[in-house]
Amino acid sequence: MNTAIQMKAEIASYLRFTRAMPLVAFELDKQDIVAIGNSRHEIWVEIKVSIADLVSDRRKAFHQAMCEKRSLPLFTGRAAQRPGTWFFRNFPNRFYFGVPDEIHEKALTKI
Repeated sequence: MNTAIQMKAEIASYLRFTRAMPLVAFELDKQDIVAIGNSRHEIWVEIKVSIADLVSDRRKAFHQAMCEKRSLPLFTGRAAQRPGTWFFRNFPNRFYFGVPDEIHEKALTKI
């Protein structure tokens, strides 16, 4: 099983060297990986190594704000954060979850 650090390294390498993105940063804007392309497109990647971690992440203010922006229902329940509780300087052009192969299929149903 991949660890979060291994996954961050693999995905960052892919974004930097395969996709040729000139800027790849770790732990920026509360995201695991942030990459910016030549045309200033911003990609955010959040690494999740377990289904429980993935499900609990839905309650974060960022995901709530993305639901609100897209007119989707907000997640509710314990520890659900309101979208306005965290300031966003902007939203990414693309947002991805990075998950290990072992949980890929199950993660798709949760996302």
